[in-house]
Amino acid sequence: MIVALSGAPAHAGALDDALARLADKDYTRAAAGFFEVLAHDARTELRDQAQLHLAECLRRLELYGPALFYYQDLFTQGPKHRLYRDALEGLLELQELLHDPVVVPLLLDRHYDRAAFSEVPKRAAQVNYLVGELAFWRGNDAEARPFLSALGEESALWPRARYLLGVVALRQGDAESARRQFATVAATDEASVEVRELAQLALARLEYGLGRFAEAGAAYDALASTGPFAFERLYEGAWVSFRRQDYGKALGKLQAVTGPFYAKHLVAEAYVIEATTYFVNCQWDRVRRAVERFRRIYDPMATELAGYLTAPREPTAYFVDVAGGGEGRFALEVAREVRRSRRFVDYDFVLKHLAWEQSAVRSLAAWRGSELADASLQILDEQRAELEGAAGAWVKRRLDYLSAQLANLQAQINVLDFEVADAERQWLEQGREILKGRRPRVPRPEIPDDQWQHWTFDGEWWRDELGYLQHSLRNECF
Repeated sequence: MIVALSGAPAHAGALDDALARLADKDYTRAAAGFFEVLAHDARTELRDQAQLHLAECLRRLELYGPALFYYQDLFTQGPKHRLYRDALEGLLELQELLHDPVVVPLLLDRHYDRAAFSEVPKRAAQVNYLVGELAFWRGNDAEARPFLSALGEESALWPRARYLLGVVALRQGDAESARRQFATVAATDEASVEVRELAQLALARLEYGLGRFAEAGAAYDALASTGPFAFERLYEGAWVSFRRQDYGKALGKLQAVTGPFYAKHLVAEAYVIEATTYFVNCQWDRVRRAVERFRRIYDPMATELAGYLTAPREPTAYFVDVAGGGEGRFALEVAREVRRSRRFVDYDFVLKHLAWEQSAVRSLAAWRGSELADASLQILDEQRAELEGAAGAWVKRRLDYLSAQLANLQAQINVLDFEVADAERQWLEQGREILKGRRPRVPRPEIPDDQWQHWTFDGEWWRDELGYLQHSLRNECF
C-alpha cells in the first residue's frame, strides 16, 4: 500500500487540473498532477483515483516499469478494492507491451481469484495462459493442464496453449495425445509461423524418440527450409538420415550446418554424427579427422565453460556475460546459443526497456528535480535489479545444460576414438590398409525423377541448396 508522503497537502483542485491535462493528452504534466494528489492528499478515495490515472499516464508515456508498480499496488489490495479490475486490466496490458515473462505471471499466480478474474472476460484467456504457462515451466503438469485447456480456439493464445499441452502429454508418457496436439497446431492457420513450425518440430522429435524414423524424416522435411527452425531441420534431421542408413543424406545435412550459413551456431554434435557415420562405413581416416576437428574446436570450449561455471558469481553476472557475447570468459557460440531462446529475448527486451525508461525520466524537463522523477527512478532501479537476478538465474541453468551437453558429446567422441583405434589395430593385424589416399569418385546419387538435376559441389554455397546436399559414400567394411 502506498502511503501519503509528508509535506504540504495537494491544493483542492489538483485532481481536476490533472484530469483536464489527461483529457488534453498532456500526459507528462497530468502524471505530475496525479502524483501530487497521491503523495500529499489524505483522502483515500482521491488518492486511489489519482494512482490509477497516474499509472495510465505512465503507460501512455511508455514508462511501463513505474506504471506496473502503481497498478500492482492497487491489484494486490484484493478484489474488494473498487479499482481492482482496472488495475488487473492495466497489468495484463503491460504484460503484453513488455513481453514480460515473469513479473505479471507471478502476480497472477500469487493472487489468483477465479471469481474476480472471471469478471474481466475479455482477458480470461490471457490470465489462463499466463498462469498455465508458469505452472508448465515449474513442471507442475497437474496445475498447468486445466488452465491451458480452458483457452478456446477464438483466442490468439490457443495455438501456444495447445503446443504446451502436447509437451505436458509427452512428459506424462501419452505420446498419442501429444501427437494429436502438435499436429493440430502445425496444421492450423490461426497460429503464427513460429508456433506452427515449433509444433512441427515437436512432432518430428516425438517420432524420432519413438523410433519411427520414416515418420520423423517426413516431419523434419515438412519444416520450412527458410523458416525459424531451418537449422534444426538439418541438424537434427541428420540423425534421422543416419538411423535410416541414408548416410549420404546425413553427411549432406552435416555439410550444410557446418558451412558458412550456420557459422554462428553451436554444432558440436555434427562432428559426432559425422564420425559415427564414417565409423559404421569403416572409413577410419575420416573418423579420425572428424574426431580431431571436434577436439580442436570444442574441447577448449567445454573446458572454458566448465571453469567459468565453477567460479562463484552473482546471478546478474551470468546474464550480463551472455548478453556481452561471453565477455572473453567463454565462447561466443555458447552465448549465442543461450541468446536464441525466446525466454532470453523476452528478458533482454524488458531490461533494455527499463534502461531506456530511466533515461527518459531523466530527460523529462517537466519532472526534473521532482518527487515523481525520484520515485520513478527508484522504482526502476529496484525492478531492474530484481529482474536481472531472475534472468541471471535462468541463464545460469541454460549454461549448466550446455556445459553438460558438451561433456556428454566429449564422452561420445572419446568412445569413437577408442573404437576406431581398436578397429585399426584389428585391420593391421589382418594386413589391411587403414590409411587412405584420394578415393576414386563413386557413382552419383540416384536421381528421383526428371525434375531433379545433379552437379558436383564446387565450393560455392547457395542457400536454396541447403537440405539438398548429398554425399556419395562407399561402405569399406569387409
